[in-house]
Order: sequence, then structure tokens, then C-alpha cells
Amino acid sequence: MLDGSGYPVAIGQPGELYVLGPTLAQGYLGRSQLTTERFVSLESLPGRPRAYRTGDQVRLRQDGQLVFIGRLDAEFKISGHRVDLAELESVLAAIPGIREVAVVGYGLTESIKRLGAYLVAKPPYPTIRSLRQHLALAVPAAVIPAGFSFVEALPKTSSGKVDRAALRDRSPEWLTEPDLTAVSPLEALILRIWEEILGQRGLTVQDDFFELGGQSLQTIQVTSWLSTRLNCEIPIATIFRYPTAAQLAKALTSTVEMHYEPWGKGGTSSAHASKTLFAPLLPITEGEQPPLFCVHPAAGISWCYMGLAKRLGSQHSLYGLQSPYLEAGVPAQESWAQLLDQYLALVRQVQPHGPYRLLGWSFGGMIAQAIATRLQQQGDEVERLILLDAYPGQQLKRRNRPDDQEVLALLLQATGQSLLGSHANLQGKEAVLNQLRQVQLGIQLDLPRLNSLLEITRRNIDLARQAPVPERYRGDLIFFTAAQGRTDTALTHAAWQPFVTGSIENYNLDAEHGQILTGNSLSTVAQRSQLT
Repeated sequence: MLDGSGYPVAIGQPGELYVLGPTLAQGYLGRSQLTTERFVSLESLPGRPRAYRTGDQVRLRQDGQLVFIGRLDAEFKISGHRVDLAELESVLAAIPGIREVAVVGYGLTESIKRLGAYLVAKPPYPTIRSLRQHLALAVPAAVIPAGFSFVEALPKTSSGKVDRAALRDRSPEWLTEPDLTAVSPLEALILRIWEEILGQRGLTVQDDFFELGGQSLQTIQVTSWLSTRLNCEIPIATIFRYPTAAQLAKALTSTVEMHYEPWGKGGTSSAHASKTLFAPLLPITEGEQPPLFCVHPAAGISWCYMGLAKRLGSQHSLYGLQSPYLEAGVPAQESWAQLLDQYLALVRQVQPHGPYRLLGWSFGGMIAQAIATRLQQQGDEVERLILLDAYPGQQLKRRNRPDDQEVLALLLQATGQSLLGSHANLQGKEAVLNQLRQVQLGIQLDLPRLNSLLEITRRNIDLARQAPVPERYRGDLIFFTAAQGRTDTALTHAAWQPFVTGSIENYNLDAEHGQILTGNSLSTVAQRSQLT
């Protein structure tokens, strides 16, 4: 432990923790600047040993135990995410015209934290909306800065580094509570909910929730929190159809009772939202186009398709088919045919007759293909069948059954969020439950519900491995392959050819299986699915 001048500190005194020894790494692969910053020579110690700066502030107790105090570097924890501010800065610095960037963290209260970005740029300055959109492509919505300030120069220390302490001493307008007196009470409520969920300030009633960075989980949060405050069920489709606070408030005014709890009172769990999100049929968007039925992956929930709904646009109708086990519980025994009957009933509930459009990711692709063949056998037309990195069941029988950590990872992916760490860091159900709770879904997601989801995931994995040989689908197939991180090169789209009478149009995506519905891959799926 060393002080700011690089000298050892006394027992009980705070200092930065350094790691050194013969097993010390050579540096960060492909990141020379970060290597230079983190791996240093300790000039104050004999022999000038090479060491790694952890950025952790600690103190040594008399009994020899280290006590963690906090972080000294640019990392900041917000909404359950540990953010490397330098990474945010690099994303912003890549924008043409931006000369210099500094992102700092503000702790407004013990529970409320905000990020702020200060930029030195050449005029004309980019719009705040464009900055948020640029960040939304690379980072979670929760870590997009609450505000942006253009400055002539960044304050510097005597050593030439950005003086973050000086920036934190500032109090820009976007950091303070917004004045919502000029908007209606319902608009003010919506804006406050958005600001809490997105971690941003200074939003207006004309800002688009999705352009601000709202994604699948944030959409669930908005519907859950609004359902609670307004004491009625707010469908997810409503948020997609009316993405600004002005539009949403106008749409809700005639249907809700304006006797909601004042801000800061009441809970954020919603029986209304929880019932909808775990229902076998999940309406996501309702437009003029024929419905697209998206079948859940192994975890049984279809939340992961919300991003696709946004990319396709509000003119499309998108329904998530979710596991019937979410409501009825996992039965002791149920055949593949019995399960298909339940999915068929859900499809016909929305659309009694064809032509039908079906899409499925992973396990959902197996179900989608089976539903399509069953519909054709019953005399209906299937216009489009789209499979996302999904393969026939007999191809899975030769693979090892997923272990507990892989099952947990499948559940996290199905919620529409990326993992906060590698599979090796998933230390059991409590850790996963904590991660899901950190994003504050505003729904009842307790240990019994998590156990139920895990049981459904395992049952569906077993069903996939025991599935019968697929029937032949009469038509063409659109297929998307997750080309990154593949360990089984024999598992390809060609595995479906014996079960498809037409051609298979395959698109390779630069993504792993679990990220196929995110980023650029999601855009490709929306563009190439031939749904317009």
C-alpha cells in the first residue's frame, strides 16, 4: 500500500493497493496506454520493482487483514454497473469533431448517482440527442451520462492530467432537479420515471425514450413503474407506439385515474406488470402489418424480442410466445405434441387463419419450425419462417447437457441483458438474482420466481434433446448464424435442409449465440427478415 507520492503507508492509514511478484502479467493485450498507466515501476522501493496499480484504496488492520475503502481511479458504479469512465470517454472521443472528453461521476445522495460528460469540440457541436444515440450503440442505457457540457478546455492538474475534482465541484444545470411545473402532472410523472430509469436529467416531453437509449429492460421498467403509479395495466405496446412523454401522456389520459402516489412514495412492484410479463402471450407491438410470432428461448420468456420490435418499427405487430409453464407450473410429464397444441392455441387466439409469420431463437427456433409444419398440416399458409441460430433436436443430443452456470447464463440472456461477467463468475442462483434485481425491473422477481424460471429452462433443454425428428416444412427458410465463438463447426444451417422443401437463405452474424439479438446483429436480423 502506497500513498499518493509512491511511499508505503503506516498500518491503519489509507493507501492504494499495488500487486507485484514473479507471476505479474506483462500488461493488457492490445492496450498499450492502459498498460503504461496500470503497470508501473515503484521508484521508492529497492530495485524499482514492477507492480500493478489496482486503483483500490485500502488500509491494513493490526491483525494483518486488508480493509477495502473505495476506488481511486475513474471507475464508478451506477445502476448495478461498474463503469470504466475511460471507456465512455473513448466512445465519445471517436465522434468526428470531438477533441477531448472527460466523464465524471456525481454522488447526489447515497442512492442517487449521475454521470456527466464534458467535451471540447469544434463547432458546430453535435446535438445532445446524437451523443446519446452514439453511446446507446455501445453501452447500456443506465451508464449514458445524465448531461453533456461543451467547454473551451478541460481543467488540468500540475502534471497535465484532467482535474476531475475540479469538474466534480461544478454544478451544471442538468445535474439539478428539473423544473417540471410547465408540464401536466402525468407528463411530469412519466419524465421522472424516465430520468430515474435512464439516469438522465433535463429531459423534455418531446424526447424519444428509445432515442435516449431505452432498451428491453428499461421498457419493462417503464411499464411496471407506470402500472404501479397509475394503478392499472400499461401494455408494453403502448410505450413503443407512444415513445415521447407528450404522446404517452395524451394516450393514457382517457384511460387512467390520476390518483397515483406522489413521487417518492409507494413501491415499485406491480402485480399488473408482473402478470403481463409472465403471461403465455406477450403483446409487444401492435401495428398494421400481419403479426410476427416470436417464440421464447429455453428460459421461457420472450422479453429478448423487444429490441427487434423497435428495429422493425411501430407498423409491425409482434407477439412473444412464452412458456405456458410460467402460469401453470412445470408438469410432471408432458409430450412434445401436447406442448405444441398450447402454442398453436396462442397463435390462433391472435390470428385465427393464415398466412402466418413465425420466428424463433435457439430453443424457440425448434418450436417455431414445429408450429409452422403443424399449421401447414392443418391447411393454413405460412408466409415466413425465420430461425435465429436454432438447430434440430437430434443435433443437440450429441452435445453435453449444459451445466448449472450455463443454465443461469441462458436465463440472463433471455431477459435481454448482457452478462456482467463471464460464466465463471456466476456464483449460483443468489448472484444471478442479485444481478436481475440490480436493474430494478419493478416486478415480482424473487427466489421462488427465479427457481421457476430455472426449472423451465432445464425442462426446455431436456425437451430439445428429446424432440422428435422434425416434419418437413413446405417453403423457404431464412436463417441467421451466430458466427463468433462457435465450438461445434458441424452445427450449421444445413442441418435443416432435410426438413425444408425450399431453399435456406443464411446470414452469418458477427456475434456469439447469446448476443444475436443485440447491436448490429439485431439490425441485420430486422433488415434481412423480409417482413416489409
